[in-house]
Amino acid sequence: MKNSYKSEHSHISIAIYCLCIVILSLFNQGCSEDVAQKSDAGDFISRHVVSTQAESNNTPENKFINQAKQIVTKYKLSELPLICLKFDVQEKLFEGKRIIDVREKHGGSCGGDPNVSPRLFSIGIEQSTGVIWSDAKSMLGQLERLELK
Repeated sequence: MKNSYKSEHSHISIAIYCLCIVILSLFNQGCSEDVAQKSDAGDFISRHVVSTQAESNNTPENKFINQAKQIVTKYKLSELPLICLKFDVQEKLFEGKRIIDVREKHGGSCGGDPNVSPRLFSIGIEQSTGVIWSDAKSMLGQLERLELK
């Protein structure tokens, strides 16, 4: 019964997140000065959804997935909402990095063929230092160190 509540709570948080994004988009449509505020509000909502989901699943794999979700939001690696992304943690380390492949998640409100889940990019997290890498913005398709600009 407890897991059912947490799962239902996560779904409600995701629904609230989506509703807030839609409302913010409608409210700020045509207001170029408010774009930064809309982004900040979306980031806040994303962090809330991620932290709510992290509370319900504290396995090592889920910790990497939650960290990857925060990275996608913080570095703006995808224009898709988090609910339309699938995160696959690779079992083996690559050059000291834990690799998480980020894929499109189709079906439901995300649209697309649910039998297809194309890889968009990967995120690498160095185990020893926590340095973040990704090929999301790479011209050569290689992992590059991410830094906020």
